[in-house]
Amino acid sequence: MSGIPKYLLIANDLKAKIENGIYSSGSFLPPETELQNFYEVSRPTIRQAIARLKDLNMIRVLHGKGTQVHNRHYEQYVGEVRSFTDSIKLQDAVPGTKVLSTANVRAEQFILDEFHLPPGSELYRIERLRYANEFVVSYHTSYLRPEHRIDAEKLEQTLSLYDYLQSQYHLRISFSDESIMATSAGKEIASMIGVKENASILYVVRTAFSADNEMIEYSFSYIRSDLFKYRIRVYQSE
Repeated sequence: MSGIPKYLLIANDLKAKIENGIYSSGSFLPPETELQNFYEVSRPTIRQAIARLKDLNMIRVLHGKGTQVHNRHYEQYVGEVRSFTDSIKLQDAVPGTKVLSTANVRAEQFILDEFHLPPGSELYRIERLRYANEFVVSYHTSYLRPEHRIDAEKLEQTLSLYDYLQSQYHLRISFSDESIMATSAGKEIASMIGVKENASILYVVRTAFSADNEMIEYSFSYIRSDLFKYRIRVYQSE
């Protein structure tokens, strides 16, 4: 053990305490000075240990507040038409939405094809970050028909785009088709969702429909696979 750097020993000890619930998800680690005194090391060594936990996506440093613990995965069953917001709420966590941009855009033809619209048509695009307990979990881009514009502030208050569409336009999502793929985070996406460039993440494409088969939303999402996972329930055939 003597050959292992002190910062790594400290990081491993803190990691074990997080995994064993001594420091629960959402709580804060002791201040650096307390950790220095407890482990009898210098501040740079403590900061190296904290950096190691940050690389493991187990904590985040909030300037002026401290080092917050995060050791939790959120999940959603494949086959359920459920919004991200409802999925997070059902797991006793606090969902959040930040609208990055809204605009009418000339969408790419493969998206227009999903809406059965001719070339050159416009769609309404919404870009959002989604949160669970203030941690960024994913980046979403949704395309709607141009008449289904949203108020960014109201959407952030409502949290769920599907709830917003139902309350404002009486549109209800009845079913969706989804493709879930593994990919790596490009520089821009990595920066937005808080992972390292080229980190493994999930890429999800969804087409959502009303009960009468009307296309309501086309979306794609980049999701942190270290924080969110999909589950599949399989039944044995008779």
